[in-house]
This record gives sequence, C-alpha cells and structure tokens, in this order.
Amino acid sequence: MKRRSVRVLAAGVTVVAALLLGACGGGAGADGTETVTVAQADPGLSFAPLYVADGMGYFADEGLAVDIQTLKPDVAVAGLASDQIDYVATIGSVARQAATGVPVKVAMVWFDRTPFVIMGNSRFQDMAALRGQAVGVSGFGSSTDVALRHALRASGLDPETDVEIIQLGGGGPAGRITAIQTDQVAATPLTLPDDIIAERRGLTRLYDTTDELLIPFTGLGVSDIKLAEDPEQIAAMIRATRRALEHMAAEPEESARIISEATGTEEDVVLEALPTMVRIVSPDGLASAEALENSIAPTDGSGATPDLATAYDFDLLRAENTQQGVPAAPDRPAADG
Repeated sequence: MKRRSVRVLAAGVTVVAALLLGACGGGAGADGTETVTVAQADPGLSFAPLYVADGMGYFADEGLAVDIQTLKPDVAVAGLASDQIDYVATIGSVARQAATGVPVKVAMVWFDRTPFVIMGNSRFQDMAALRGQAVGVSGFGSSTDVALRHALRASGLDPETDVEIIQLGGGGPAGRITAIQTDQVAATPLTLPDDIIAERRGLTRLYDTTDELLIPFTGLGVSDIKLAEDPEQIAAMIRATRRALEHMAAEPEESARIISEATGTEEDVVLEALPTMVRIVSPDGLASAEALENSIAPTDGSGATPDLATAYDFDLLRAENTQQGVPAAPDRPAADG
C-alpha cells in the first residue's frame, strides 16, 4: 500500500527559519557556565538522562547549562550538521543520516535497545488484524518507523503491501494516541511511558519490541565539527548523563519526581515505566556490533549496511571509560570499527 503523510512540519525555508529562531546554543554566561543546546524528539522518558542530569546538578558540575529543545528528528539533525544545535539525543535518526553522508556521528548510547510497543485500537487484538489498515509513525525513517516495520515483518505482514503507513508529523506520542482514538490510524508504536498512558485510555498492546529490536535508542549525537573542535565539552556531557543513568537506577523515586516535573507525566506512570528503562541502559555507553549495524541498515531490508565508522565515533567515550574504569562488554565492536 502507498505511504502518505499528514501534519508534517513544512520543508525548506520555513524549517530553516524555525530552526535558527528556536535553537540557538553556545556561549558562556557571566559565571563561566557554557550554554549548550540539546534536541529531543518529544518530552518523554526516552530523554530522561537530560532531565535527571539537569535536576541533580550534574550538568552544572561540569560547567554546563543545557537548553533542551523539542524538534522533529530530521530538523534536529539538520541543525546539528549546520552547527545550530550542539547535541541531538534521537541517535537513531543521527546514525541513519550519518550513514548517508551527513557530517554527524553518535558519540554515546544511553539505551542499547529500542523499547517500542505497538499500541492499537481496541478493535484489533493482534498484529494480523492490521492487514489492510492504516498505521502511523512519527516520520518515515524514524525510530517509530523502524519499530513498526520490525513488528509487522515479525508478525508475517509486509510493510509495503499489507498496510498503509502514515506519517503523523510533529504531534508526538500524544498526537499519535489521538490519531488512534479518532480512527486516523489503527495502531502506532509508542515507547515508555506512553504505552502505559495509552493502555489506561483503552488502547491494546499488540507487539512489544523491547527485547527484540537491538537498535540503540537515545544518547548523544554530535557534529563532525564538534568532535574535532570541542572534545572536552563532549566528554563533560558523557560524564553528566552517565551519572544521571546511574541515579535513575539507584534512586528511582527521586528520578521519577524529576522526570515527572520535566515532562508533565504523572509520577506514578513514570515510576511504573522506569524499571524497564533502567534494564536497557547501556552500562558502558556503547552497543553491540549487531545493534549498531541494525541502526543503519536500510529500513526496507534491501541494500548493504554502511560501515559503522560512518555513523559512530566512540573514541571520546572509550577514553572516558578507561579513565573511570568502566569495562566494555564483550560484544562491543573494536575501537577502529
């Protein structure tokens, strides 16, 4: 079936203008604190290390003040490549764009698996029932698109012919939930804690990708220019967000409170979702070679997977790991891979 798009952020000059107006990072304050801009796809648990690092003062300890912007992933990556944004946390989009030649890289992985659940209208009780239906993603080539295609194929459906994939645009998880409730689509991928919210609103769990979709989820994406010119700042971001991940595991109630305040999500919902997110944290900021390859493989399953070096640069992370005594898991790629 044909793919179509609704409510997609405008292209061209409008996007560039919005980006320049809405995401202006860099510069030092009167106290010497350096302001950096980080883009996220939506305010949610996937980006919790940013909220916890900010709320606990870990960024401040590194001399950083972080301005968190919510931007559509393709716009964010364009801003990253043009040096308008310092970091992009939606690293799936960063890696896929890097593999096509965009001068950006992933420098750290926070979560080494992609915890999407395909949530559907209560009329549908399994993935097979989606045959002939419209299903929604945030954007073509996004992590939601990858997760949906994985779940469809695993359920014996062809994403190209058995369903109609609709791009729902910048409405975030709340917009995708509404799209199901208003019958625009039959199902959509949601991540924690939005799947919990959707279930409480009567939607049905159709497929859980958490333990299957070995694709790095969120982390730190940077430009090639920043890698070359500002390694100290990148190392500081690595240290601060690593401390946040450790705090999420050690102090879930305090972390849930901070995340709830930052995202507007009810604290009990965050607390219910947090154990799963902690379970998929990358202990060393890396991911397996298989996961990294999956992240840049063509979404339609065709063509050769690009070289990992086109999308990932973990040299600074490995140096930080060595300094802090963090061992690498045995399935990690070689340093020159």
